[in-house]
Amino acid sequence: MRFNAGIMGNVSKDNTPVSFSTTLDLNSYRSQHNTHTSTYQLIAVVMHAGGSGFGHYTCSAKGGDGEWYHFDDSSVSKINANRAINPGNGWSPYLLFFLRDK
Repeated sequence: MRFNAGIMGNVSKDNTPVSFSTTLDLNSYRSQHNTHTSTYQLIAVVMHAGGSGFGHYTCSAKGGDGEWYHFDDSSVSKINANRAINPGNGWSPYLLFFLRDK
């Protein structure tokens, strides 16, 4: 959880760095009867900067052309994959979206 609620109702943001891969392999967890592949590719990362009572969300997503784009309110810019995965500058991953391989 990225936000923690204290005993007195105080909410704080957990800024612990989270490492993740662009590939998610769940094949070892599927049933023997499931013949579908269970490998996934990262296609989007929602990021948050700020604290629990304020902040800003942005998203980096892989387009249909295979390129990564950064969405920040009304601004869209092309970025490299490394910046999508490691945004830095106070941004922390909040949600990861994966697409199953065919």
